[in-house]
Amino acid sequence: MKIRNIKKLFLGLALLFSATACENFLEEENLSGIDSNNFFVDDESFGRAIASIYLELRDAYKTYPTDLLGTDIFIFTGFPLNKYDDLSIREDQVKKAWEAYYKVIQNCNTVISRAADIDDLTEEARNLGVAEAKTIRALMYFKLVQQFGDVPLVLEEVRTDKIDYVRENEEIVYQQMISDLEATIQVLPVSQELFGRATRGMAQHLLSKIYLTRGYLSYGDPADFTRSAGLVDAVIESNQYRLLDTYGEVFNDNNQVNDEVIFSVQYTTEVSANGEGNNKHQIGKYSLDGLDGYARINSVYSRPAGFTNVTPYMFSLFDEFDAEDTRNEASFHYTLFAIVDGTNVSVGDTITHYPRIPWTDEQKAAVSYLVVNPDQYNDNAYPLFKKFDDFTPYGDNEGTRDTYVFRLAETYLLGAEAHFKANNTDKALEYINTIRRRAATSDSDKSAMEISVDQLTIDFILEESARELAGETARWNDLKRTGKLIERAMAFNEDVQFHNTLREFHMLRPIPQNEVDLSGGSLKQNPGYTF
Repeated sequence: MKIRNIKKLFLGLALLFSATACENFLEEENLSGIDSNNFFVDDESFGRAIASIYLELRDAYKTYPTDLLGTDIFIFTGFPLNKYDDLSIREDQVKKAWEAYYKVIQNCNTVISRAADIDDLTEEARNLGVAEAKTIRALMYFKLVQQFGDVPLVLEEVRTDKIDYVRENEEIVYQQMISDLEATIQVLPVSQELFGRATRGMAQHLLSKIYLTRGYLSYGDPADFTRSAGLVDAVIESNQYRLLDTYGEVFNDNNQVNDEVIFSVQYTTEVSANGEGNNKHQIGKYSLDGLDGYARINSVYSRPAGFTNVTPYMFSLFDEFDAEDTRNEASFHYTLFAIVDGTNVSVGDTITHYPRIPWTDEQKAAVSYLVVNPDQYNDNAYPLFKKFDDFTPYGDNEGTRDTYVFRLAETYLLGAEAHFKANNTDKALEYINTIRRRAATSDSDKSAMEISVDQLTIDFILEESARELAGETARWNDLKRTGKLIERAMAFNEDVQFHNTLREFHMLRPIPQNEVDLSGGSLKQNPGYTF
């Protein structure tokens, strides 16, 4: 979908979604025969328009290649976004991300533009709806500006064809995001009746991340780190959220609505309301197709795909604290079992084992299954990601699990980074050790998990973020923000090392060439990319 064609609010689709019970914010409803002139007439239609914003977030949070690949902990050998070679300006995954983000923005702008025209709407409902729309719009512009730099800053509903878009300086985009969020924080409630809608804590978390990111930039202000830290403190001290007792609880498939989640993209086990469903369960898992004892059925392995793999370096991050850190076992399948009877195995038999301490050749020879030692990990052999397992997948790759966008553990880690950059190392240490103590296997191990101030660096914070948040946050953005992308990708991503083509200009993605072509030349391409 191109910018010039997003002039209507989701009206060309067969489905629109409306609010329902707190477990499922999005519920399917068929609304055929509606156009933009008769849709915005009352509070019900306004509510549906708001719900359409959240619906479109589903695609905006399936941009795994641009979020994860070409980093220190995720790899897909030979893929352009991973090797930084042959990264055409027609790169499909970049185009998908651009289009998904702007589609959400158009829905947000429609709500903002039309709100004043609806007479049958209380002022409270109008203000809240606009605040939600501006918050989600800021979320999308934050994703865009990190990936592309200067981008078209569209703040009103597009009601007619428009092609002559121009890129706004990213400094202005940051100012707009900050202005919007500072205003919406004053309007958004601390909680919503319907789980999955924007709240004050969600906006504060987002704004803290925006300030933190701007603080590193040439036009940023050192005070941005202090502002970021203050917002983190406010979220934590609100007591609206809490860290669950264990890391494993956070990813319990039956516990997706929990006190640690600040904001998530909603799905449901009602398949008819899921559209294309969520496929996040497929990341961090190489394809098992053809493996004796495996079949593409609903299973604990959730139909792995192999398009976003985990680097060996990711597993090494647990080595120093392996005995005390529960996140390792909670995040990865170190043993794979047969889920169907096969040629040489029966259901429940071990088919592959990934020992954390290497086995000897004699130990391997004593068992009938495949044993892969850590130094043998590759794109087709490594412990599978466990944290996003979906126990009710359907179709070929669809799933029903929610996508966590923000949770309190990330807030603590953002706080550790912000306070560290603001030279408040005591608070930074307190926050990072809070996360590490929660990860301990037992109360007696909590002190062993703590680090000292001498160990606290940006690299350690990034490592801790990988242990805690791998696959949840956009790792590419995190490394770019901290100025560590080239250094860490070259050090720990074997495909990046092999091709040795990662350069400074890759810190910005190419603008999709179809957008440049449609603009008639008003949209300019990022440096380093040629047609």
